[in-house]
This record gives sequence, C-alpha cells and structure tokens, in this order.
Amino acid sequence: MATNGLVTGLKVFLPVMFCVMLATLIYTIITDGLPEPDRRDVFTPWFATTIVDFYINIVPIAVWIVYKETTWFGSILWAILLVVFGSLTTCVYLFMQLLKLTPQEASEDPMYFLLLRDSFKDGVGLRDKKSLVVTARFVFGALGCVMLGALVYTCLTDGSPFRMELLYPWMVVLLVSFYINVAVLSVWVVYKESSWIIGILWVALLLSLGSFGTSVVIVVQLFRLSPLDPLYLVLVKNTNRVLMIYCVDDEKLKEMFSEFGNVTSPKLSEMIWKDDRKETTYIAFAQRKEDSQAHTYRMLGERLYPLVEKHESLHVAKLTGMLAVGDESSRYLAPDGVRRRTQV
Repeated sequence: MATNGLVTGLKVFLPVMFCVMLATLIYTIITDGLPEPDRRDVFTPWFATTIVDFYINIVPIAVWIVYKETTWFGSILWAILLVVFGSLTTCVYLFMQLLKLTPQEASEDPMYFLLLRDSFKDGVGLRDKKSLVVTARFVFGALGCVMLGALVYTCLTDGSPFRMELLYPWMVVLLVSFYINVAVLSVWVVYKESSWIIGILWVALLLSLGSFGTSVVIVVQLFRLSPLDPLYLVLVKNTNRVLMIYCVDDEKLKEMFSEFGNVTSPKLSEMIWKDDRKETTYIAFAQRKEDSQAHTYRMLGERLYPLVEKHESLHVAKLTGMLAVGDESSRYLAPDGVRRRTQV
C-alpha cells in the first residue's frame, strides 16, 4: 500500500512541479524579459554561483538518465534537454519512467524498478576490475570541492546570500528549478537510508548546502561500494544489494573458474532475487586436485554470518544458509556471487 502511495504521489508531484516551473518561467519572461548576458541586474555574483550550483546538481541526474537510456542518441538528447530546460526535463523524464512501471513493479519496490535500467532489473551484472566506482568518487568529490570553493569565494567578495535584493525575478526562477531537482534527489536519498532520521538529516544538508551537500551524499554512498562493484549499485538500497546476485550463463561460469583447472561441467540453476527464489552453482573439475583449489572459496562461508549480519540482521540465518550451499567438493557457490553479498 505504501509503495503504491509513493508512485501515486510522484505521479501527482511531478506534473504539479512541471506546471509551477513552466508558469514561473513564462511569467518572468513576460514581465522581466530574457536574461541576456549583458544584463548586470541579472548576472550578479550570487546568480553566477547559483548557476554553478544548479549545473553541478544536475550532473547525477544526467548520469542516471544516460545510464537508463539504451541508445546513445536517447542519452545525448535527454542530456541536452536537461541542460537547456533544467527541472522541466527532470519532471518529464521521471514521469515517463513512472508510466513504464507495471502494476506488479509499482506494488513491490517501485524505486528499485524505477532506478535500474531494464536489462538490470533482475540484478544482472558482474564485478569488474574496470568498474567506475573509484572514478565516480573522484569526480563527485572534485565537484563538491569546486562548489565549496565557489560558495566561500562569493561570500568573501559579495557578502551573505540571505539578502532581499538578491530575490529578483530571474534568481527566483533559478531557485525554483534548483529546488525541484533537490526534491527529486531527496526522494532517492530517503529511499537509500534505512533510518528516517538519517534520511531527513541528509535532505537538510541538500537543502542548505545545495550541490555541495549532494556531492557529499553521493561520495558517502560510493564509499559503501567495493571498488570492483558495478557503479549502478549506488542507486539501490543496501538491503537490495545484499539480496542481489549476478546472473551468469554456463560459459561465463566456466570462464570464472577456469583459473583453477579444466572445468568439465559448469551448471547455473535458478537465480536468487529478493526472498522467493534460490540459486546454486555447480562446478565439476577434471582432476581432484583442481577441486581442492576451488574448494578454498568455501572457506569464505565461515566468515559470512558476521558480514551478512551487519547489513541484514533480520534474515541473517536464512541468507547465510543460501550463501553456504554446497556439501560436496565438486559443488561451490560462484565466487563473484559470494563476494557480491559479503562486500556491500
């Protein structure tokens, strides 16, 4: 019921915000003209800083849109629209994605299905040495530093931003667009956190410090990932990551275990997704000594319980049992599957 309420609320909120933004923009153009570059009454120091703030804040939204789109043409088109029209594009794109949700998806976990790309809805993916997690940490950390520097510099050279004379028409337009995007990001931040109190504190940081706060939140979330994790995992809850397994075919499974010897029979059965299905991976090697080498991965099972307990105390016994499947020396859980669950 709560999840359906979230979808309905967003379907109402986004069109309302679109109309508010469009009305504010049209009214300001009619009453105050266009914000041409030579207008000193518009391009004040704090207006320039707010523009920087605005565009840094849409970077994560733009990255998500590029990830969601299946074609480069669609990615580039939406990114351009986002840069030009700001929160108007954000509202339209999100509303379109909400309309794509099936009734089942909307009732189960709408944010999960909304955030992930279609091809990844079942948690498909593998840990990769070329993951962009570390790069993303650096990029968003750098953007946060740029914004902090801009804020400090403008405060020192132009004084406090809390002055009535700064609330002129085009500054209001920019702020309305900015805070619509902040509202959208706040929904994601609250969804990510298991505690409402922590979520509200993060939202307060976003509202008060703008894109600097956004950068801090994203960097913190990125440090919760392993450097080898796929970058898209930053989108979903920690509990979802604990319960997600990466689905591979038999050939990929054979490749994963080939370093231990000649694999004669790789077999992947059902995939674990959420709580309702189970998966076991079977690996058979040509020689017994190769079985012994691969057997070292089963030793990880002894460490699973405390690692799982940190992130999912309620279902720790059940999850540990899932991960520790395999009584014979020729049956093992895929190592990437084990590490994916234990390094959240």
